[in-house]
Amino acid sequence: MAISKKVLLVGEPAVGKTSLVRRFVEQQFSDDYQSSIGVNVKQKNVAYHHNFPETPVELKLMIYDLQGQHGKKEPPYDSYMKGANGVMAVFDLARPETVDAIADFWVPRARKVAGHVPIYLVGNKHDLKPDVKMLGTAIAPILSKLKGERLDGLLTSAKTDENVEKAFYDLGKMILQGAK
Repeated sequence: MAISKKVLLVGEPAVGKTSLVRRFVEQQFSDDYQSSIGVNVKQKNVAYHHNFPETPVELKLMIYDLQGQHGKKEPPYDSYMKGANGVMAVFDLARPETVDAIADFWVPRARKVAGHVPIYLVGNKHDLKPDVKMLGTAIAPILSKLKGERLDGLLTSAKTDENVEKAFYDLGKMILQGAK
């Protein structure tokens, strides 16, 4: 059984969204930073056998990597966000302002357009060994601003491949469980 689902990657510029997608889909990483323009779309099939014993599920993740800029001349996020089945909200563990942007802009915007879909928080660049040691500490400002949200997440590093596969797998599983 094959199911296609749309996943959004949202967050500020230079938090590592494109690097996470590239690591997940192509198993590659580059230190060269190139800002996304508009949206980049990649896909990868993920097999789910555990917790789905009745029928193995093949999930085709259609990953929309959205440009991180917002403000006066923001891209048409609403058109990219429509029809999303899940959201990966990415922030840079070494840049606290990127955490605030998740709570102040990205999650509310995704909720407004995509509705009540699973949102998975990703604190990226864990390889830099920032002062933030635990995901709970990193996301406390997000959760305090988004009262009533139940958000799961992980610390990742696109550079070292730490938890990248698991983050996408977990979000896909949340999408499948919500689709039942």
